[in-house]
Amino acid sequence: MQRWLPWLAPLLVALAVRLLVWSILPYHLPNLVPISDEGEYRAAAIWLANGRNFSFFRDWIWTRPPLYILFLALQIKLFGPLNLVPLRLSQALLSTVTVGLVMAWARRLAPPASARSVALLTGWMMALCYSLASFSYFVLSETLFMTLLFGALLTLTIWAQAGGWRWLIIAGLLLGLGSLTRAVLAGTLPLIALWVCWIAQRCVAVPQLRQRLIRAVVVPVVLTLVVSAVILPWSIYNTRFFGAKYLILIDTTGGYNAWYGAIRNQDYVHARLIAIPDQSERQNFAYSAAWHVFANNPGSFALKTGHELLDLLLVNFGGVERLTRGYTIGDTPVPHLLGLLEDDLLYVLTAPLAVLGLFRWQGRAGKGLALIWLCYNLVTGPLFFAINRFRLPLLPVLFVYAACGVVQWRAAWKSRMRHTLATLVGGGLGLFLLASLIWDSPPSALNSCTGNVCAITRSIQTRSVATECERAWQVLWQGKVDEAQAIVDRGVARQALPCFALVQARIDQRRGAIEQALGLLHISADEGASVSNARVLMLEGDILRAQGKMTEARERWVPRQVDQPNDLDWAWRYLEPPPTTRIEVGHGLDLGLIDGFGRREHPDDHDPFGSGYRWTEPVAHLKWPQAGTGKSQMLRMEVNGYRPPGEAPTVVTIIQGKVELARKQVPSGWTEVRVTLPPTPAGQDVIVQLDSSFFVPSPGDAPSDQPLRMRGVEMRLAELVNEQG
Repeated sequence: MQRWLPWLAPLLVALAVRLLVWSILPYHLPNLVPISDEGEYRAAAIWLANGRNFSFFRDWIWTRPPLYILFLALQIKLFGPLNLVPLRLSQALLSTVTVGLVMAWARRLAPPASARSVALLTGWMMALCYSLASFSYFVLSETLFMTLLFGALLTLTIWAQAGGWRWLIIAGLLLGLGSLTRAVLAGTLPLIALWVCWIAQRCVAVPQLRQRLIRAVVVPVVLTLVVSAVILPWSIYNTRFFGAKYLILIDTTGGYNAWYGAIRNQDYVHARLIAIPDQSERQNFAYSAAWHVFANNPGSFALKTGHELLDLLLVNFGGVERLTRGYTIGDTPVPHLLGLLEDDLLYVLTAPLAVLGLFRWQGRAGKGLALIWLCYNLVTGPLFFAINRFRLPLLPVLFVYAACGVVQWRAAWKSRMRHTLATLVGGGLGLFLLASLIWDSPPSALNSCTGNVCAITRSIQTRSVATECERAWQVLWQGKVDEAQAIVDRGVARQALPCFALVQARIDQRRGAIEQALGLLHISADEGASVSNARVLMLEGDILRAQGKMTEARERWVPRQVDQPNDLDWAWRYLEPPPTTRIEVGHGLDLGLIDGFGRREHPDDHDPFGSGYRWTEPVAHLKWPQAGTGKSQMLRMEVNGYRPPGEAPTVVTIIQGKVELARKQVPSGWTEVRVTLPPTPAGQDVIVQLDSSFFVPSPGDAPSDQPLRMRGVEMRLAELVNEQG
């Protein structure tokens, strides 16, 4: 056991860290779910699990590689579309397997005398890398892709060092599956085939030149045939399924990324491409348009590409995958911020060391694979556009050669020139990355704070102050106005967060200074801060509603800056609606009375003040403040159970407390549903939960930035009436 413990320890720690992030990541924030491509992957997988094949992409701007969607759809089929625990557990295990694969790869790449040390050091860096751990939590393809990628690189390295057709065939299978997970790998396949050809002709076990040349042809052909046997069936099926004029090899995201990266105008690119019905022609048109941009202005394109390369290399605090959208208002938990800081420091430390390790001579076949993967991404990535997650599959390569750089630190160099060049490149990169860690341009959203260290430090301080603000809310709800005021005064002296303006306005309202409260909120509104500004407007409307000024309140709540974030969870917790027995859902005055609903919709898009409706999510809540009478009441709802053709009928379950009161099948078209509610003590709030079966609409019927919309039932009215009403 003692022999295996050093190897098991990084794996056990890796699994523990990946499970620990479940309690760290700030996924409770409504504006952070889903992130990046999560919504699209889940929606496509739900369609596939429901027997609708890959038709989700018929009305979408591109098609996606199939393997991760299949992986996700299988778990949806087994555990349901709302239960993400099995997926996250399986990805945590896959990520831990990747740690083991990279450790084994490092042992094969390092000099034999120091292979154990390099492998263990690499394993600990992999285990403790926060970004690798956090991505195992997200519904994104990176975790599965990296397992397949580094499995392929490991088996190819074993083949190069020990021979054996089985290792070559396994590598081909893994390369094909990896390409069907993320198509970026397919671009490296010709380069990998050339590397295999080079290794094959250098085989010392085959002494005759003629036999070596034959082997140099046969081996890459075999690898190509194995990879093709995995990819081409999907290519043929995919092309026929979408009725494309030309072959769709894996997906059609590349053309969009190339054109969007060239002009950075998402709405324009989307509008032009969606008008082309054929997915393959759409891809070809996008590539042509991107080439046109380059041909007409190569200097500008080169400048843009250089900027993208910097973004790929630099330490960047922002990015939706880092979940930093709520850091300026103190919504981001401190453990997550510390994880980001650890991740950045690890990258800044390992990247220069990796340069030294790459310049070193390890004397073992396999480094060419690492260089192919690194260089391909560094060249092609900036041609499209660079985001933080594109760097993730490169980190294990950096860790392997950073470990080599550390272990070989005192070893003699092959030549003085190599030593000098490695020192210049590695030292320059280190200073460059260190500068980007400390200083960043343009400044971040945290006032004049620049650089990741400053931004994260200020974010931690902001979180601490925001915790005091939350305590002020709790004290105020207990009726201790003066104590709440003291907490606000101390907090503002440390950092004037928007949250304090909200609490101060509520304190002023409690003291009867209504105009003072409204004036404070008015000057606190910030057009550039969508989340905080929406909350300011919601609280302003809430105070106006309490004064009986319904028209003015509705004017605060209907505009896009409130409707777009759709922060119903915050409104449910912090607004104080007056007593009512009637909720006109979607009319514009429903904030604080509903939770778990989609954005307000209205038949006339040109009249935002017209009557509307909302879709429920799978779980929704309704609240009638102080509506309890001590007697049974009738809940009357006007709902529409619309479903697309082929979908199962809508079923809504009405729950109060933990008691299921009724289960109703709701037909398509507006209809009335009545349910008798048990008595609620007089003067107490009446709260009802609605659990709905749901469907996912086509991406053409959803915002371009969030294709996943789980729709339950449409609702425009929910009211309490007496039994005879």
